[in-house]
Amino acid sequence: MATITQTPRPDPFAEADLTWELERLYQDLARVKGKPLQDTEKRYLRGLLCGYGPRELAKIVYRQSKSLTSYLSRTVYQYVKDLTGHNNMQNHSQIPNWLENYKKPRAIHFPPSKSEGFIPLEIVFNIENLNCYFDGEHNTFNGDVHFHFEAALPKKNKGGVDEKE
Repeated sequence: MATITQTPRPDPFAEADLTWELERLYQDLARVKGKPLQDTEKRYLRGLLCGYGPRELAKIVYRQSKSLTSYLSRTVYQYVKDLTGHNNMQNHSQIPNWLENYKKPRAIHFPPSKSEGFIPLEIVFNIENLNCYFDGEHNTFNGDVHFHFEAALPKKNKGGVDEKE
C-alpha cells in the first residue's frame, strides 16, 4: 500500500512577517473588534499588507472575488477603519498606509567613511517610528520619522593614535 504524504504549501504572505509587527497589530485590532482575530482574518490581513488586492487574494485563497470582498468589508476593513480613525476607504491599498506605524524598524547601514581628515565611522540607523498622514485637502503626505543611530569610534592603540584598518 502506497503512503501519500502531503507537503505543506509555503505561506504566500510570509513577507508580512518580515515587514510588519503583526502580533502588536493583531492585539490592537482584537481590542477594536472586542475578541481575538480569527486565523482567516489574520491571513487576509497579511495578504493585504503584502500588497495583494481582493481579486489576487481571492485567487490565492481559492475564494470567489465578490465573496471575499464582502467578507473583507465586514471584517478586516472595518477593524482597520476603527483602529485608525479613517472612515473613508477608497481602495484596499490604503490599508498599508494607514497601518504604517506597525512596520518593523529598518536598519540602514552606511559603510565606514574613508574621507581624509574624518574619523572612519560605521553608522547604523534604525527607523523606530514612521508616521505618514495624507492631507486630502492639499493632496500631500506629512510625516514624522524617529530614528536611533550608533557610531563606533575607532580603537586607539597604546600611544593614543587611531589604529589603521
